[in-house]
This record gives sequence, structure tokens and C-alpha cells, in this order.
Amino acid sequence: MFEPYTQNVWPSLALMQVVIRTKASSATVIGAARQAIHEIDPGLPLANVSTLGLLAVFLAAVGVYGVISYSVARRTSEIGIRVALGAQRRNIFGMIIRHGLRLAGLGIFIGVIAALGMARILGGFLYEVSAADPLTYVSVSAFLIAIALGASYFPARRAAAVNPLEALRIE
Repeated sequence: MFEPYTQNVWPSLALMQVVIRTKASSATVIGAARQAIHEIDPGLPLANVSTLGLLAVFLAAVGVYGVISYSVARRTSEIGIRVALGAQRRNIFGMIIRHGLRLAGLGIFIGVIAALGMARILGGFLYEVSAADPLTYVSVSAFLIAIALGASYFPARRAAAVNPLEALRIE
């Protein structure tokens, strides 16, 4: 998308952002971009240079956290009843962690099947890796499971601390 910098509605708040899609390594492209901008105007700053991979990881973690938090909130009375009937806090904690890992496992399974099904199309967008590279699938799956585990931790801790009387009063 191109929006002329000079036609921005709020020029005092305007920041120029450039997104570069490339098959070259990010270090090479960042260096070349810095050099090209410096040649145009040595006074122009180049800040906040980053790849979008970390953004995807952050969005995945926030999404999993949101789903698990919502699920725990919906099950507060059930968790309160379990605790009132004698469930141990560690069992409640484990139940929520397992739920998060099951959701992540299901998402990974569906994602892998979809990616393998679209391997021919996705192959044109990949650089230095095959669309059916098993090491990539295993490492990304393990990484997403670690994200799901981390994102499930706080809702599980909150669920394990539920006071049964307060949980039953919510109903």
C-alpha cells in the first residue's frame, strides 16, 4: 500500500514505515537499506528495524493466552465445585495446562495438514527451506507447544487459586 507521506492527515504523528519482502537474509537487506537511506539523506534516522517473525510469535502467544483465559473464566464455577469436592490445586493446575496443550496440539495438527496440502503453493514463498521439510515442521511445532505451555501457565495458576465459595457465588 502506498500512502504519500506529504498527504498524511496528521503530519505531526506521521512515521514513515517501510516493509521489504526479500529472499535474501535479513542482515544483508537491513545493511543495504541503511546504506541506501544514508545515500539519499545522511540525516534520516533508521530505527526499529525488525523482522516480522517475532510479531507472529507474540500474536500466537496472546491468542493462546486469550483462549485459555476465557475458557478458565467460563469454567470458574466448575473449578470451584471440583475444589469444594476435594480436588487438589495441582490437579486443577494440570487440568488447565493439559487443556491448553490439547488446543495447541489440535491447532498444530490442522496447521501441518493444511501446510502439507498447500506445499506446492507455499513453496514459492519460502527461502532456503522446502515446503515439506520435516525438521522445520518438528521445530515449529515444538516452539508452538512451548508458547502454549507458557501462555497456559497464568490462567492455570489463577484457576488453581480459585476459592470454592466465591466461585459458587458467581453462579
